[in-house]
Amino acid sequence: MIERRTNALGWSVSVILTGALAFGAASGAIAFRDYGWTLFVGIPYFIGFFAVTILRFWGPKRLRACLLVGGQVAGVVSLAFLLLGKEGIICIVLALPLGLPVVLLGATMAYLLLHRRAMAPPAGAAALLIVALAGMLWAEGRSRRVAPSYTVSDAVTIAAPPAVVWHALVTMGSLGQPRDLLFRMGVACPQRVDIYGTGQGALRVCTLTTGQLEERITSWEPGRELRWVSVSTPPPLRELNPFHRTDPPHLRGFYRSVGGQFELRALGPTATRVIRSSTYQHNLYPAWYWRLWCDYVARRGHVHVLNVLKQDAERNRVAASLSGR
Repeated sequence: MIERRTNALGWSVSVILTGALAFGAASGAIAFRDYGWTLFVGIPYFIGFFAVTILRFWGPKRLRACLLVGGQVAGVVSLAFLLLGKEGIICIVLALPLGLPVVLLGATMAYLLLHRRAMAPPAGAAALLIVALAGMLWAEGRSRRVAPSYTVSDAVTIAAPPAVVWHALVTMGSLGQPRDLLFRMGVACPQRVDIYGTGQGALRVCTLTTGQLEERITSWEPGRELRWVSVSTPPPLRELNPFHRTDPPHLRGFYRSVGGQFELRALGPTATRVIRSSTYQHNLYPAWYWRLWCDYVARRGHVHVLNVLKQDAERNRVAASLSGR
Protein backbone atom coordinates (compact mmCIF):
# COMPACT_ATOMS: atom_id res chain seq x y z
CA MET A 1 0.00 0.00 0.00
CA ILE A 2 2.80 2.39 0.93
CA GLU A 3 4.63 1.55 -2.29
CA ARG A 4 1.51 2.25 -4.35
CA ARG A 5 1.02 5.61 -2.66
CA THR A 6 4.67 6.47 -3.23
CA ASN A 7 4.43 5.58 -6.91
CA ALA A 8 1.21 7.59 -7.26
CA LEU A 9 2.85 10.59 -5.60
CA GLY A 10 5.87 10.36 -7.85
CA TRP A 11 3.67 10.07 -10.93
CA SER A 12 1.56 13.08 -9.89
CA VAL A 13 4.59 15.24 -9.13
CA SER A 14 6.16 14.28 -12.46
CA VAL A 15 3.03 15.12 -14.45
CA ILE A 16 2.21 18.36 -12.64
CA LEU A 17 5.74 19.77 -12.51
CA THR A 18 6.65 18.84 -16.08
CA GLY A 19 3.29 20.00 -17.39
CA ALA A 20 3.60 23.38 -15.67
CA LEU A 21 7.12 23.99 -16.99
CA ALA A 22 6.26 22.84 -20.50
CA PHE A 23 3.09 24.91 -20.60
CA GLY A 24 4.98 27.99 -19.44
CA ALA A 25 7.72 27.50 -22.02
CA ALA A 26 5.23 26.91 -24.83
CA SER A 27 3.18 29.94 -23.81
CA GLY A 28 6.33 32.06 -23.84
CA ALA A 29 7.29 30.87 -27.31
CA ILE A 30 3.79 31.60 -28.62
CA ALA A 31 3.69 35.02 -26.95
CA PHE A 32 6.90 35.96 -28.79
CA ARG A 33 5.54 34.40 -32.01
CA ASP A 34 8.29 31.78 -32.18
CA TYR A 35 6.64 28.85 -33.90
CA GLY A 36 9.81 26.91 -34.52
CA TRP A 37 12.15 24.16 -33.39
CA THR A 38 11.82 24.97 -29.70
CA LEU A 39 8.03 24.79 -29.68
CA PHE A 40 7.59 21.72 -31.87
CA VAL A 41 10.77 19.74 -31.07
CA GLY A 42 12.57 21.13 -28.01
CA ILE A 43 9.55 21.31 -25.71
CA PRO A 44 8.19 17.85 -26.69
CA TYR A 45 11.64 16.34 -26.00
CA PHE A 46 11.72 18.21 -22.68
CA ILE A 47 8.31 16.79 -21.76
CA GLY A 48 9.40 13.20 -22.28
CA PHE A 49 12.87 13.49 -20.75
CA PHE A 50 11.99 15.71 -17.80
CA ALA A 51 8.89 13.75 -16.76
CA VAL A 52 10.86 10.50 -16.69
CA THR A 53 13.75 12.23 -14.88
CA ILE A 54 11.45 13.42 -12.08
CA LEU A 55 9.90 9.96 -11.87
CA ARG A 56 13.38 8.54 -11.12
CA PHE A 57 13.35 10.16 -7.67
CA TRP A 58 10.81 7.49 -6.69
CA GLY A 59 12.95 4.63 -7.93
CA PRO A 60 13.67 3.05 -11.33
CA LYS A 61 10.69 2.28 -13.56
CA ARG A 62 10.09 0.13 -16.61
CA LEU A 63 10.10 1.54 -20.11
CA ARG A 64 6.33 1.23 -20.43
CA ALA A 65 5.77 3.43 -17.37
CA CYS A 66 8.26 5.99 -18.68
CA LEU A 67 6.53 6.20 -22.04
CA LEU A 68 3.12 6.48 -20.39
CA VAL A 69 4.10 9.36 -18.12
CA GLY A 70 5.60 11.28 -21.05
CA GLY A 71 2.48 10.75 -23.15
CA GLN A 72 0.23 11.77 -20.26
CA VAL A 73 2.08 15.05 -19.76
CA ALA A 74 1.76 15.79 -23.48
CA GLY A 75 -1.98 15.16 -23.23
CA VAL A 76 -2.32 17.38 -20.15
CA VAL A 77 -0.46 20.26 -21.81
CA SER A 78 -2.58 19.96 -24.97
CA LEU A 79 -5.78 19.92 -22.91
CA ALA A 80 -4.63 22.98 -20.94
CA PHE A 81 -4.17 24.94 -24.19
CA LEU A 82 -7.71 24.01 -25.21
CA LEU A 83 -9.27 24.79 -21.81
CA LEU A 84 -7.56 28.18 -21.64
CA GLY A 85 -8.45 29.06 -25.23
CA LYS A 86 -4.85 29.42 -26.38
CA GLU A 87 -5.09 26.85 -29.16
CA GLY A 88 -7.55 24.87 -31.23
CA ILE A 89 -8.06 21.23 -32.04
CA ILE A 90 -6.88 21.42 -35.65
CA CYS A 91 -3.38 22.73 -34.93
CA ILE A 92 -2.90 20.38 -31.98
CA VAL A 93 -3.84 17.43 -34.18
CA LEU A 94 -1.49 18.65 -36.94
CA ALA A 95 1.37 18.96 -34.45
CA LEU A 96 0.88 15.47 -32.98
CA PRO A 97 2.67 13.46 -35.72
CA LEU A 98 5.73 15.66 -35.17
CA GLY A 99 5.64 16.22 -31.41
CA LEU A 100 4.49 12.88 -29.98
CA PRO A 101 7.38 10.80 -31.40
CA VAL A 102 9.79 13.38 -29.96
CA VAL A 103 8.08 13.09 -26.55
CA LEU A 104 8.51 9.32 -26.64
CA LEU A 105 12.13 9.71 -27.77
CA GLY A 106 12.87 11.96 -24.81
CA ALA A 107 11.18 9.50 -22.44
CA THR A 108 13.17 6.60 -23.90
CA MET A 109 16.49 8.44 -23.57
CA ALA A 110 15.75 9.32 -19.94
CA TYR A 111 14.81 5.69 -19.27
CA LEU A 112 18.09 4.43 -20.73
CA LEU A 113 20.22 6.98 -18.87
CA LEU A 114 18.45 7.11 -15.51
CA HIS A 115 16.24 4.06 -15.03
CA ARG A 116 17.82 1.16 -16.88
CA ARG A 117 21.28 2.31 -15.88
CA ALA A 118 22.07 5.06 -13.40
CA MET A 119 24.42 6.92 -15.71
CA ALA A 120 23.57 10.40 -14.38
CA PRO A 121 22.06 11.88 -11.21
CA PRO A 122 18.37 12.83 -11.67
CA ALA A 123 18.80 16.25 -10.04
CA GLY A 124 21.67 17.21 -12.33
CA ALA A 125 19.87 15.92 -15.43
CA ALA A 126 16.72 17.89 -14.55
CA ALA A 127 18.64 21.12 -13.94
CA LEU A 128 20.63 20.72 -17.16
CA LEU A 129 17.45 20.14 -19.14
CA ILE A 130 15.81 23.30 -17.78
CA VAL A 131 18.89 25.35 -18.67
CA ALA A 132 18.99 23.81 -22.17
CA LEU A 133 15.31 24.59 -22.79
CA ALA A 134 15.74 28.17 -21.59
CA GLY A 135 18.73 28.52 -23.90
CA MET A 136 16.74 27.26 -26.88
CA LEU A 137 13.94 29.73 -26.16
CA TRP A 138 16.41 32.60 -25.89
CA ALA A 139 18.39 31.65 -29.02
CA GLU A 140 15.36 31.13 -31.22
CA GLY A 141 13.78 34.34 -29.95
CA ARG A 142 16.83 36.28 -31.16
CA SER A 143 17.10 34.55 -34.51
CA ARG A 144 15.79 36.21 -37.66
CA ARG A 145 14.39 33.72 -40.12
CA VAL A 146 13.48 34.34 -43.74
CA ALA A 147 10.29 32.53 -44.69
CA PRO A 148 10.99 30.17 -47.62
CA SER A 149 8.73 30.10 -50.68
CA TYR A 150 7.17 26.96 -52.11
CA THR A 151 5.25 26.28 -55.31
CA VAL A 152 2.58 23.61 -55.72
CA SER A 153 1.18 22.59 -59.12
CA ASP A 154 -1.72 20.38 -60.17
CA ALA A 155 -3.29 19.72 -63.55
CA VAL A 156 -6.47 18.48 -65.20
CA THR A 157 -7.43 17.65 -68.78
CA ILE A 158 -10.63 19.32 -69.96
CA ALA A 159 -12.61 18.16 -72.98
CA ALA A 160 -12.95 21.66 -74.43
CA PRO A 161 -10.81 23.98 -76.59
CA PRO A 162 -8.61 26.63 -74.87
CA ALA A 163 -10.99 29.47 -75.85
CA VAL A 164 -13.91 27.81 -74.05
CA VAL A 165 -11.76 26.97 -71.03
CA TRP A 166 -10.48 30.55 -70.89
CA HIS A 167 -14.00 31.97 -70.87
CA ALA A 168 -14.97 29.63 -68.03
CA LEU A 169 -11.80 30.58 -66.16
CA VAL A 170 -12.35 34.34 -66.19
CA THR A 171 -16.10 34.06 -65.40
CA MET A 172 -16.00 31.41 -62.68
CA GLY A 173 -18.09 33.05 -59.97
CA SER A 174 -19.44 30.61 -57.38
CA LEU A 175 -17.45 27.43 -56.76
CA GLY A 176 -20.14 25.66 -54.75
CA GLN A 177 -19.73 23.92 -51.43
CA PRO A 178 -16.75 21.62 -50.92
CA ARG A 179 -17.24 17.98 -49.99
CA ASP A 180 -13.75 17.56 -48.57
CA LEU A 181 -13.82 16.91 -44.79
CA LEU A 182 -10.67 19.00 -44.40
CA PHE A 183 -12.51 22.12 -45.55
CA ARG A 184 -15.61 21.34 -43.53
CA MET A 185 -13.44 21.28 -40.39
CA GLY A 186 -12.42 24.91 -40.88
CA VAL A 187 -9.45 24.98 -43.27
CA ALA A 188 -9.73 27.87 -45.74
CA CYS A 189 -11.59 26.79 -48.86
CA PRO A 190 -12.24 28.81 -52.06
CA GLN A 191 -15.95 29.55 -52.47
CA ARG A 192 -16.03 31.96 -55.42
CA VAL A 193 -13.72 33.83 -57.77
CA ASP A 194 -14.45 37.25 -59.25
CA ILE A 195 -12.32 39.28 -61.65
CA TYR A 196 -12.81 43.03 -61.81
CA GLY A 197 -11.52 44.44 -65.09
CA THR A 198 -9.54 42.75 -67.86
CA GLY A 199 -5.92 42.49 -68.76
CA GLN A 200 -2.82 43.18 -66.73
CA GLY A 201 -3.60 45.10 -63.54
CA ALA A 202 -7.13 43.69 -63.13
CA LEU A 203 -8.19 42.64 -59.63
CA ARG A 204 -8.90 38.99 -58.91
CA VAL A 205 -10.75 38.32 -55.64
CA CYS A 206 -10.89 34.77 -54.33
CA THR A 207 -13.44 34.51 -51.53
CA LEU A 208 -12.41 31.87 -49.00
CA THR A 209 -14.31 30.55 -46.00
CA THR A 210 -11.94 32.61 -43.82
CA GLY A 211 -11.98 35.89 -45.79
CA GLN A 212 -10.99 37.43 -49.10
CA LEU A 213 -7.74 36.76 -50.92
CA GLU A 214 -7.05 39.77 -53.15
CA GLU A 215 -4.78 39.33 -56.16
CA ARG A 216 -3.42 41.64 -58.86
CA ILE A 217 -3.19 40.11 -62.34
CA THR A 218 0.28 40.39 -63.91
CA SER A 219 -0.23 38.29 -67.06
CA TRP A 220 -3.41 38.07 -69.14
CA GLU A 221 -2.99 35.94 -72.27
CA PRO A 222 -6.39 34.64 -73.45
CA GLY A 223 -6.33 30.91 -74.11
CA ARG A 224 -2.80 30.60 -72.72
CA GLU A 225 -2.04 32.04 -69.29
CA LEU A 226 -3.50 33.92 -66.33
CA ARG A 227 -1.02 34.94 -63.66
CA TRP A 228 -1.24 37.11 -60.54
CA VAL A 229 0.48 38.24 -57.35
CA SER A 230 -1.30 38.24 -54.01
CA VAL A 231 -2.08 41.53 -52.30
CA SER A 232 -3.58 40.15 -49.07
CA THR A 233 -3.95 36.77 -47.38
CA PRO A 234 -6.77 35.82 -44.98
CA PRO A 235 -6.22 33.32 -42.12
CA PRO A 236 -5.47 29.79 -43.36
CA LEU A 237 -8.16 28.25 -41.16
CA ARG A 238 -10.76 28.79 -38.47
CA GLU A 239 -9.72 27.00 -35.31
CA LEU A 240 -12.05 24.59 -33.52
CA ASN A 241 -12.21 24.81 -29.75
CA PRO A 242 -15.12 23.34 -27.76
CA PHE A 243 -14.42 25.61 -24.79
CA HIS A 244 -13.54 29.03 -26.21
CA ARG A 245 -13.58 31.10 -29.34
CA THR A 246 -9.88 31.21 -30.13
CA ASP A 247 -7.67 33.12 -32.56
CA PRO A 248 -4.06 31.88 -32.09
CA PRO A 249 -1.21 34.12 -33.32
CA HIS A 250 -0.07 31.59 -35.93
CA LEU A 251 -3.24 32.22 -37.96
CA ARG A 252 -2.02 35.70 -38.90
CA GLY A 253 1.29 36.41 -40.57
CA PHE A 254 2.82 32.92 -40.57
CA TYR A 255 1.27 31.83 -43.86
CA ARG A 256 1.21 34.15 -46.87
CA SER A 257 0.03 33.59 -50.43
CA VAL A 258 2.64 34.94 -52.86
CA GLY A 259 0.86 34.39 -56.16
CA GLY A 260 -0.41 31.85 -58.64
CA GLN A 261 -1.32 31.09 -62.22
CA PHE A 262 -3.35 29.03 -64.65
CA GLU A 263 -1.54 27.73 -67.72
CA LEU A 264 -3.57 26.40 -70.65
CA ARG A 265 -2.03 23.97 -73.15
CA ALA A 266 -3.98 22.83 -76.21
CA LEU A 267 -4.14 19.06 -76.69
CA GLY A 268 -5.74 19.21 -80.09
CA PRO A 269 -8.89 21.05 -81.18
CA THR A 270 -11.18 19.68 -78.43
CA ALA A 271 -8.97 19.21 -75.36
CA THR A 272 -6.96 21.46 -73.04
CA ARG A 273 -4.49 20.69 -70.30
CA VAL A 274 -4.88 23.19 -67.44
CA ILE A 275 -2.05 23.57 -64.92
CA ARG A 276 -2.84 25.39 -61.68
CA SER A 277 0.14 26.63 -59.62
CA SER A 278 0.27 28.40 -56.27
CA THR A 279 3.27 29.94 -54.52
CA TYR A 280 3.19 30.56 -50.77
CA GLN A 281 5.44 31.32 -47.81
CA HIS A 282 5.23 29.95 -44.29
CA ASN A 283 7.29 30.78 -41.23
CA LEU A 284 6.78 27.59 -39.20
CA TYR A 285 9.65 25.26 -38.38
CA PRO A 286 10.70 22.53 -38.99
CA ALA A 287 9.85 23.93 -42.40
CA TRP A 288 9.82 20.55 -44.17
CA TYR A 289 7.14 19.20 -41.84
CA TRP A 290 4.73 22.12 -42.10
CA ARG A 291 5.30 22.23 -45.85
CA LEU A 292 3.71 18.76 -46.04
CA TRP A 293 0.46 20.12 -44.58
CA CYS A 294 0.56 23.39 -46.54
CA ASP A 295 1.13 21.53 -49.81
CA TYR A 296 -1.68 19.11 -49.02
CA VAL A 297 -4.16 21.91 -48.32
CA ALA A 298 -3.08 23.80 -51.46
CA ARG A 299 -3.57 20.67 -53.57
CA ARG A 300 -7.03 20.05 -52.15
CA GLY A 301 -7.93 23.62 -53.04
CA HIS A 302 -6.54 23.15 -56.54
CA VAL A 303 -8.60 19.99 -57.03
CA HIS A 304 -11.76 21.77 -55.92
CA VAL A 305 -11.23 24.71 -58.30
CA LEU A 306 -10.07 22.59 -61.25
CA ASN A 307 -13.07 20.29 -60.95
CA VAL A 308 -15.43 23.27 -61.05
CA LEU A 309 -13.55 24.72 -64.03
CA LYS A 310 -13.72 21.38 -65.85
CA GLN A 311 -17.46 21.05 -65.28
CA ASP A 312 -18.17 24.63 -66.40
CA ALA A 313 -15.98 24.45 -69.53
CA GLU A 314 -17.29 21.10 -70.69
CA ARG A 315 -20.87 22.19 -70.06
CA ASN A 316 -20.26 25.37 -72.07
CA ARG A 317 -18.72 23.35 -74.91
CA VAL A 318 -21.75 21.05 -75.08
CA ALA A 319 -24.14 23.99 -74.95
CA ALA A 320 -22.24 25.76 -77.73
CA SER A 321 -22.22 22.67 -79.94
CA LEU A 322 -25.96 22.12 -79.44
CA SER A 323 -26.81 25.74 -80.24
CA GLY A 324 -24.72 25.54 -83.40
CA ARG A 325 -26.75 22.65 -84.84
